[in-house]
Amino acid sequence: MSIFAKFRGNLSAPRKRKTARSSGVADFFQSSRIVAAFIFFVTVVAIVGISFVGIHAVNLPVLPNQIASTRIVASESFSYQSAEKTRLAREQIRNRVPRVYRLDYGELRRFESAIQTLLRDLEKLDIEHPRSAAQAAAPGDEAEDADGTAAPAGKQADAESSSDSATADTGAAASAVPVKPTRPRPPPDSPERRAALAAILDAFNARGPYHAGINDIRTLLNYGDAAARRALVESALVVLRGLYQEGIHDESPLFASPGAPGKVAVFRISRPGGASEQHTVQSLEAAERFLRINLETPGTDSRTLLALFRIFHNGLNPNLVFDTDSSDHLQEETLKNLQPVTVQVERGQTIVEPGIRVTPEQYEMLEPPRRYLYEHGGADTMEALEFFRRVLFVLAMVIACVVYIRIEDRETLQNNGRLALLALVVIANLGLIRFTYWLSELPYFIQNSSIASLLPYVAPTAIAALLVAILIDTGSAIFMALLVSIFTSVIFGNRLDLLVVTFLASMVGIFFCQQVRRRGSVVRAATLGGLTVAVFALLLGIIDQQPILRAPFTVPGQMLAGLCNGLLTGIIVAGILPVIEGLFKRTTDITLLELTDFNHPLLRFMQMEAPGTYHHSLVVAQLSENAAAAIGANPLLARVCALFHDIGKTSKPEYFTENQRDRANPHDESNPSLSALIIKAHVKDGVDLALKHKLPRAVIDVIQQHHGTTLIRFFLQRALNQTRLQSATSFPIAAPGATLPPAPPTGSKSPIPTSGSKPPIPVTPTPTPLRPEHLKVIETTYRYDGPRPRFKESAIIHLADSVEAASRSLRRVTPQHLGELIGHLFEERLQDGQLDECPLTLAELAKIKDSFARTLLNMLHSRVAYPPADAEQKPAPETREGGASKD
Repeated sequence: MSIFAKFRGNLSAPRKRKTARSSGVADFFQSSRIVAAFIFFVTVVAIVGISFVGIHAVNLPVLPNQIASTRIVASESFSYQSAEKTRLAREQIRNRVPRVYRLDYGELRRFESAIQTLLRDLEKLDIEHPRSAAQAAAPGDEAEDADGTAAPAGKQADAESSSDSATADTGAAASAVPVKPTRPRPPPDSPERRAALAAILDAFNARGPYHAGINDIRTLLNYGDAAARRALVESALVVLRGLYQEGIHDESPLFASPGAPGKVAVFRISRPGGASEQHTVQSLEAAERFLRINLETPGTDSRTLLALFRIFHNGLNPNLVFDTDSSDHLQEETLKNLQPVTVQVERGQTIVEPGIRVTPEQYEMLEPPRRYLYEHGGADTMEALEFFRRVLFVLAMVIACVVYIRIEDRETLQNNGRLALLALVVIANLGLIRFTYWLSELPYFIQNSSIASLLPYVAPTAIAALLVAILIDTGSAIFMALLVSIFTSVIFGNRLDLLVVTFLASMVGIFFCQQVRRRGSVVRAATLGGLTVAVFALLLGIIDQQPILRAPFTVPGQMLAGLCNGLLTGIIVAGILPVIEGLFKRTTDITLLELTDFNHPLLRFMQMEAPGTYHHSLVVAQLSENAAAAIGANPLLARVCALFHDIGKTSKPEYFTENQRDRANPHDESNPSLSALIIKAHVKDGVDLALKHKLPRAVIDVIQQHHGTTLIRFFLQRALNQTRLQSATSFPIAAPGATLPPAPPTGSKSPIPTSGSKPPIPVTPTPTPLRPEHLKVIETTYRYDGPRPRFKESAIIHLADSVEAASRSLRRVTPQHLGELIGHLFEERLQDGQLDECPLTLAELAKIKDSFARTLLNMLHSRVAYPPADAEQKPAPETREGGASKD
């Protein structure tokens, strides 16, 4: 199957069209200042770790939890205060100090408030809905159902028996208390009284939330008058307050008493004033038993006692709360008498044994000898201060880099993708340099110092500079080169000569990487940088009077190392460029030049399926490239974007005039709005094809923006004509002096006969009344969806596209006619606001006009028509394209 057959199959198969719209998450990572701050932080931390960690004068031979390779013995007797052992002693004391708890009375106060409100509501109920005479004559408990009807005798007996069984476990003391006999059942309440009682119950339960029942509340209500109820409730509150004062804990394992179950739990309870004391605390189950036993009072029947227990059971909750402040205070008071643990180490005592993992105590024991070496080895500052000094140094360099980018390239500072690119290449480059430094610690290089001296010249210091120069700009690349060179010199022992040489080599590579368009040019630029290193290695060797042509051949080795380093750097940069371009959505001139190949599948398909569009794209590409060069934009980017800007027309090429040739125009058979939608769809189809073939982001942007939000005037005018025609047909009686609108263009279906056509068969039409909204033409239907051009190359292609199409309508191409046409189109685009979002200036627009006019005059030049050999020699008329001429 040929490539064009595959294209046709892909275009005809129904599938979801791809769009270039980015997600909200991608936009957040692209522009969020939080992400930018994170990139800054990671860069600083990475540079500090790569450039300084592990590179200092005094190194400990082992680290905590590391297996020691040699025996370490104390060279002198010393003593020190062990922070590790002191910490362990403090932890032991903290574990032995008991926890302190406090008693929380919040639930008690809330229940007291709720029960007092309940009593007031019941008293109000007696006033507003008094009991009947029969109820007043027999005041006693009612055994009614929830709806207020009296319960059957059997059910009442069951309730009494259950109540008796519930109170059977109160003990011998409770059984000796005389119980008031059950009173006869009174008549049922009125409906109003029952409704009010239900509302009082709901209000009480909502305050907890509690779970009291209607029968319990009715039992309390019928106990007696308000004074009797209040006395009964107050006696129950006294019992509940006593329980809360003793303390109640739940059944969680945290409060489980040691030993066998059933033992009394003892806790340290904080008291007002900050003191704490040991105190016994009841469990929730024991508190419930205590409450049931102590609620029984002489003269109260069992049903009332059971109802009272059920109500007060809602107010019984654990109130033992862990007191953090008091616990910490008790621990601190206990730790005041703890003295730091002092460890005495004798001379010759083994601190670390070989093959044994170093414990934190042993590592701490190594600190005094290390401190001794610092004090007697001439160290002026502590390692911590030295570390912070290095952090400040790195921070200053990175801030300087940010300030430079802010001044020279603000767009990079506002784009997190570019910032991440800069951070990544710098960190990766420094990581490779640190790896080169690490090689010097290997035994082979330690034993061969002459070979180890080649390592600074092997370090690939120009990778970051070349990548930034190609992917972003030369200004940022110069600063990245300086940054990498500074930290390279720090890693290799603050060597100033290495800083200068590596920075110069990077500058040479950056110079030759400007506007590079071939991958071989990248290798050549990096190799020239390596050659610069080789030359300076020779000059430095001569100055230092080192042997050049004699063993150990250190200088020739350094020269060869620098040259090979440059060649290897170029190969690495050329190899990873495509990866970084895809990762950070960057487009280099190398990739753009590869896209100008006319054998690209999309261009070949457009050439075969839409030859008119292909020729139009070539002309627009030439116009755009020349104009971009005239104003200092990117000519290669303008050319590539122009070649692909109309690839969406390959989906339906027959709907565009340049591809119709001698075929019929399909727009003649469709209404204007449908035709406009088909014309507009080539933008979305182009984006779909560009995403499918992974074209650069800049090309996709131009495909979206090359029409802006301009009007499709041809079909808009046709729609207006049809609307006027429909208005005239629907309302045939014209006003005095009114005339019918002109007929629509040729090819449109019209009920009005044109000149030379046969008159229609007389038919008496029945006009259908049309409302004004039916005759309205919506302009947005005939406008492209945009967006408008947002960068210079896109604006140039937007203008070149319209100028190229309009220039084909000129009957005679002269500088004057062409200039008027271009000026009119530019003015129209300016008035329509199509150039409001791009950074073009009026001076640049004037240069673009001149470039367009000059390029079109060269393309649309006139030719002399050669007459036939047997014709009379007469002056031949000029033709625009040299109609009958033959070169």
